Amino acid sequence: MPEFLYKYKSIDELGHTFDLLENDLIFLSNANNLNDLYEGEIFYDNKELLYNRFKSYVLPYFMTITKFNHDQKEQIKNSENPYLETMKLIYETDPEINPEISFNEFNDDLSNFFLDMSDDTYKKVNYASKVNTYLTCFSENHDIKLMWAHYTDYNKGICIKYNIKDYENLMHICYPIK
Repeated sequence: MPEFLYKYKSIDELGHTFDLLENDLIFLSNANNLNDLYEGEIFYDNKELLYNRFKSYVLPYFMTITKFNHDQKEQIKNSENPYLETMKLIYETDPEINPEISFNEFNDDLSNFFLDMSDDTYKKVNYASKVNTYLTCFSENHDIKLMWAHYTDYNKGICIKYNIKDYENLMHICYPIK
């Protein structure tokens, strides 16, 4: 960590910028109110999550209630992709599945159904995360022209210098952007 960090800040009409200086505060913005829509966003691969959740949570329960025989259960357990193997066995053995539907169509429809459910959950979790996430950004330099233009109301604001030693108790939650 450098000895100092800098915060570029416009001077707001309500005087909050001066409160920061007078009261030795650090301003945190809610992740929902930032100009970068992805700030505070949780990212993951929906399909990978589906397959992992299936393997960890759904499959053990499914194996206790399924009518698959021992060999079929072993086939699923030993498969590289238990989700896909399960879908294949269901497609091949369930008499209620319309034989005119191809396996790919069956699997895509079912996967999309699960992915849509997962996506709804993702949106709710992401919203809750962003609503409850507050953050701020610092710079290691005080003389970056682009930062002055973007964050100080086109050079009308200030750049606050923070001595890191004064905030050692907070440094464990600071992460550099790479």
